[in-house]
Amino acid sequence: MSVIEAFFTALKSGDPDRVLPMIAEDAIIVGVRGKADPRLPIYGTYRGREGMRAFLGELRKAFDTEAFEVDEMLESEALGFASGRFRHRVRHTGRLFVSTWALRAKLADGKIAHYLFFEDTAALEAAFGVSTAEEAA
Repeated sequence: MSVIEAFFTALKSGDPDRVLPMIAEDAIIVGVRGKADPRLPIYGTYRGREGMRAFLGELRKAFDTEAFEVDEMLESEALGFASGRFRHRVRHTGRLFVSTWALRAKLADGKIAHYLFFEDTAALEAAFGVSTAEEAA
């Protein structure tokens, strides 16, 4: 089983302890955007296995996941990609967040060393009822 496939299998279990062995001790985890924003708790850069645990905790606090599908996976020794689609309900607004997604993971020694997740940030912000557009200008 590839690293990316094993990662998503462990992720679907809902147990972060099954995910952490696939994360390098000094990994960098970018939750959609590298800069943290207290209004969007999944934004930010997390470090190492405990960073991944914190990131997954933010996801669980923010969303009720109604669907999460992995459609494609590709992997070489140094790089992994995956893509799919999901539907989350934002817990504090009750709004749906529906998006396609992609993951780019740099791999080292059979572990994820750099995790970067892409999704529709405009849809995320709308579901949370916030906008960062003014800050980007």
